[in-house]
Amino acid sequence: MLVKYADAVRRSPAFGVLSADIAGGRLNHTYLFVTADEAAKESLIKLTAAELFCARHPACLKCADCIRALSGAHPDLHRYPEKGAKIVVADIDALVADISVMSYSGGCRVYVLDKAETMNIQAQNKLLKTLEETPDNAVILIFAANDSCMLPTVKSRVRTIRMGAFAFEDILAALPERIENRRSAAELAHGSFFLAEKIASSQAYREMDALVFDMLSAMTSSPAILPYANKIAAYRELIPEFLGFLAAACADLINFKCGAQYVLNKTRINDIIVIEKNFSINALCLILDKINHSLGRLNLFGNAQSVVDELLFYIVEVKIKCR
Repeated sequence: MLVKYADAVRRSPAFGVLSADIAGGRLNHTYLFVTADEAAKESLIKLTAAELFCARHPACLKCADCIRALSGAHPDLHRYPEKGAKIVVADIDALVADISVMSYSGGCRVYVLDKAETMNIQAQNKLLKTLEETPDNAVILIFAANDSCMLPTVKSRVRTIRMGAFAFEDILAALPERIENRRSAAELAHGSFFLAEKIASSQAYREMDALVFDMLSAMTSSPAILPYANKIAAYRELIPEFLGFLAAACADLINFKCGAQYVLNKTRINDIIVIEKNFSINALCLILDKINHSLGRLNLFGNAQSVVDELLFYIVEVKIKCR
């Protein structure tokens, strides 16, 4: 069964950590995978499930257990949320009620908690005891776009694995050759298959990337904040993606200060050379932390305009204070 980006995901350090744990007999019962790359995440979920169910290591991706895992139809694979776009208390109740049941195949049972960044405090607290006392035949795989709003008590009970950026060559190779702007889409994607797909097919994503660099260059004082806040508000449902572009740009500015060869978005190298002079590394690190916190607030509270306004004021303030 075809899994998009399978080769690149299986070569990734994130997948390698889990694979090494399985091979070395050190499999944890609870893992937290952190990645904002929705496309790679879907492949990671399927490939990780196959790795856990297959009798071979590495997984053969051809046997009945692998095929069922890759298709999401394995009887011992359970995925939440069951309905809607957020994990709610009812999803955790369902997981807790099911996790002690014997497996159908006689092996392990795998529970996938997707979009974990959407869990409220009540749902996270309800999960704690199960994370502490996960049955021997069960593995809980938690996937989150970011973990800034996850409770420290939850994070202390899981093994956290962060999926890094993918190589430009992998992303370029994955985009169909019929796409005219495939090379620029791969360059602008900041190592994300998801962003590469969107940039290649959506003008809005290309505009957001340009707006990020324009804003970081020109937003030098408080009076400049409102015009940019209004421009960002025009994207409405895409504000989390805009913040993702902003986080990637700040990361690249930090990368540039460590050496130009580390920059992912080389299409913007001239912009980066100009902008980085106006930000200290300390300021960029603080801004990056604030963006991740803002993404968490966005998932929990949903007041996008308030989150954006606060973030823009913070960027200007930190930029001035940390010169």
